[in-house]
Amino acid sequence: MANIISGIKLGAKAYLQAFKLMKEKRLYWYVLIPFALMFVLYRVGYYLQNRLDVPSFDSVNSIVWYLINRMIEISIALMLMHFTKYLVVGILSPLLTYVSEKTETIITGTTSPFSLVQFIKDIKRALIILVRNFMWNYAYIIVIFVVCFIFWKDTTKSPFVFLVFFIDAYYYGFSFLDYVIERRKKTVSESILFIRKHTGLTLMIGMGFSVLLLVPVDLEIFFNYKMTISKTIDLSVQLFWWVLASFSPIIATIAATIAMQEVDPVEKT
Repeated sequence: MANIISGIKLGAKAYLQAFKLMKEKRLYWYVLIPFALMFVLYRVGYYLQNRLDVPSFDSVNSIVWYLINRMIEISIALMLMHFTKYLVVGILSPLLTYVSEKTETIITGTTSPFSLVQFIKDIKRALIILVRNFMWNYAYIIVIFVVCFIFWKDTTKSPFVFLVFFIDAYYYGFSFLDYVIERRKKTVSESILFIRKHTGLTLMIGMGFSVLLLVPVDLEIFFNYKMTISKTIDLSVQLFWWVLASFSPIIATIAATIAMQEVDPVEKT
């Protein structure tokens, strides 16, 4: 328990240092990429979920194909609008790999010659870990909701629902820390053991990412904007929340890199 608490403290300290480092080294410009990406993903999901058409059916076959088509569109829309966090981290893997390496260079002063082959290997490794974490994450969540459904009429009132946040945090933290763990030449199995040993740190890194994405963003105002004072104020507020959410993958990557330098340091030059 003491190890978990110390890991949480280390993670919180790393986030504070990450904000400071981002400001000093002007790393905040990288936020523009997830800002644009998350907006596009949500926009596509919003379009698919709200697309209205009036189908014309001339046979049972046309009805079946229409229903299949709509099911696929709705599934994609839900993925884009509600599972955006995993999609963003996956698509941003090249950027986050680079940000992690750049942060480590700033902290330690060490530089490594760029290798395209190694860079691609790092991205593949990050995606493998992300997919693994996604599968385990949602497997646990399904079990939790099944239990809640069986024993509670209103599943939202079950105390087990709160476990979902911490399970999400653990697997997100795993993904961000692994950007650094991979550079320590650890295998996936060794990475899993390392993460289990540093559960508190992993949770804290993931919680920082998750909390920043809990901001109450309502992107519908961007799609239905009218030039009035009240709408402009609402737009400005939502834009602020959206920028804050866009910081989450970048700041989490920087914090994870800073924390790893404390846990498994690289010799400074």
